[in-house]
Amino acid sequence: MKYIPALIIIFVISSCASKNAAVIEQEDPDDILSVYYRLIEGIKYRNYDVILSCYSPDAEYSYDKNTGEKFKCYNNEKKVTGSEQIKEQYRYMFKKNILDRIEFEIIKADPDRKNPNIKYLNVWQNTDDDIVEMISFTRINGKYYISTHRVMKK
Repeated sequence: MKYIPALIIIFVISSCASKNAAVIEQEDPDDILSVYYRLIEGIKYRNYDVILSCYSPDAEYSYDKNTGEKFKCYNNEKKVTGSEQIKEQYRYMFKKNILDRIEFEIIKADPDRKNPNIKYLNVWQNTDDDIVEMISFTRINGKYYISTHRVMKK
């Protein structure tokens, strides 16, 4: 009976250790899922520095032509390129409350070295319009960055 408190403490410590291990795995810069999770956290907290740290300097954010007139960038075009324009795009989306309710769900993650990408869905925002998002990655100095971010029909 006197060992039960000790067992409870050991259990709690081991549970915390395994949770911390999962966080460390997500922060692996050599993993496309790490970049994805960092992007989602940046969006959740509206942290432009975190969001932009996920994109390559010459990245492209675009809406596929099949998404219709409803989906356009801040500049009323279907595409923006580069860090500054992507930052403006996120400012626009936050201002228009486009990203207020987010719950992202990965549809497919393909870590293929030649063309790594993740296709995902914002269950709150885009399900009515049959819209998904795909981010493709490039490696710069051994780290993955988003090179293209496309919003498109399923």
